[in-house]
Amino acid sequence: MRLIHTSDVRLDASYAGCGLGSAFGRRRREGLRAVLRALLNRAATWPADAVLIAGNLFDVERIEPATVRFLQESFESVGPVPIFIAPGDRDPFIEDSPYALYPWPDNVTIFREADWRMREVEDARLVVHGFGDDGSVSRGDCFARLSLEARKGWSQVALACLARHADAAVPFDTACLTSLPLDYVALGLGSVVQPVTVDGGVAVYCSGAPEGHGFDETGLRHYLEVEIDAERVRVTPAVSSRAVFERVTLDCAEVGEAGRILDVLASYVSVEAGRCLLELTFGGACLPELRRDWRELQTIVESAFASVVLYDDSVPADGERPALAALVRGLREEMRNAPDPPREAFVRRALQLGASALCGAPLGEEGTDEG
Repeated sequence: MRLIHTSDVRLDASYAGCGLGSAFGRRRREGLRAVLRALLNRAATWPADAVLIAGNLFDVERIEPATVRFLQESFESVGPVPIFIAPGDRDPFIEDSPYALYPWPDNVTIFREADWRMREVEDARLVVHGFGDDGSVSRGDCFARLSLEARKGWSQVALACLARHADAAVPFDTACLTSLPLDYVALGLGSVVQPVTVDGGVAVYCSGAPEGHGFDETGLRHYLEVEIDAERVRVTPAVSSRAVFERVTLDCAEVGEAGRILDVLASYVSVEAGRCLLELTFGGACLPELRRDWRELQTIVESAFASVVLYDDSVPADGERPALAALVRGLREEMRNAPDPPREAFVRRALQLGASALCGAPLGEEGTDEG
């Protein structure tokens, strides 16, 4: 038995919070389509007995008709591989959802109700138990409501997207699963990528997103290839991200001079620079020589990486520019006490412009982002 498990694809998602411009958002949305297309091609050629999508396939508030057509055509192209979808909080099965408004290929099953429903794949001797999100109830207790009987010679899996809670690794009581004759539980839990420990041997996994959506989802991302046989369940993460978000903070002393910046950054990022979407923050004491070459440093970084957001939180070296030191101390304190992200961004920009002006460096242009 072979399964592909993914979640949180979030087609047509907004990238406005990344600070990288509206053109960046358009490129990343196209990139997400390519990631999903490659995953489905793998399902067809491996071949997989089923694809499990544990919620948040798209953003219901932003999805375009062209994206719906892309999904319809992509799913149909890998038939007869069955595709099972458990809607989540971003793509709930509500009356104006594309799930409800558009026809879907025969190989696609969408679990519409916030209750368990069962579907069989007879050729593979597979039973999929799915729990949907219809926007009406909490899904945290869904496994307490799951009841099923053992079926000799069949594999049984459960599929659901759950809302993450900050105070718990997983938002349900794993004891609910110990007595159920399940081989695998496929979960969507936002950006969480982890196996869940459950007594009794059932394999429970959160797949995470196949590609990051911002600087809070850094590093290589994966979908899961699941193989079930009579002896065990094997789960293999398969790298799927084409573009990779990375967040790096550097002490200016580590850089030394502008020409060394790429060598320094190479040890911090997980992929080649051309695929890396970088948020880079400089801290520590900045010597006058590096400040003088600041524009050169920015040019080097921006020409090497796919996209870059630069923040300068450094301070002058001891004995240098007391006015600049006072400005930096005051504005950094205001940033720490900012009541909301827009105010913090405003103060950060003031710090960048003020530091550039006092150092005689060129003033950077403030970016806009509608992505």
